[in-house]
Amino acid sequence: MRTPPLTRPRPPAPIADAFQYLNATGGQELESVYPYTQGKGSCAFAAGKVQPETQTTGAFNLTSGDLDELQLKVATVGPVTVGIDANACFSAYQSGVYDGDAKPYCSDGGAASCGEDPASLTHAVIVVGYGHDGQTGLDYWWIRNSWGAQWGLGGYMKWARGPKYGNFCGLATCASYPM
Repeated sequence: MRTPPLTRPRPPAPIADAFQYLNATGGQELESVYPYTQGKGSCAFAAGKVQPETQTTGAFNLTSGDLDELQLKVATVGPVTVGIDANACFSAYQSGVYDGDAKPYCSDGGAASCGEDPASLTHAVIVVGYGHDGQTGLDYWWIRNSWGAQWGLGGYMKWARGPKYGNFCGLATCASYPM
């Protein structure tokens, strides 16, 4: 099967490349078969364990920085993979609405130390929804990380959303979903 051209210019981060890879390999293994492991290692991909329902035909890239488009696609299409600048504060996240300041366990400058430009994106996560936190009064993006259930809120986090935060740490700079 030939991979169709991307519908927008290719993002600099390799998010769209992952969807092209899924197309080339016929899909991916389920996380229960090939779980995430932290650190460097060799690929243990086994073509015989690929789940056909995970096959893609390419990627659709959202307009860089367009938070309204991101929200619309999450609501109407489903999860969207995004690149972020994942600083030490992000790694330390445990609960609440993350706004770049994960005190008391973060001291690297928080939101002030993360960037929105494509070159600063260091990690990919999936935006799976959005909502409003009644306790803090903040709107948030509901994000799934790949670091397992021991991180954050069972592997998820509430990422600050709204005019005050804008394209916080590059959340909408490089966003794609599979076709």
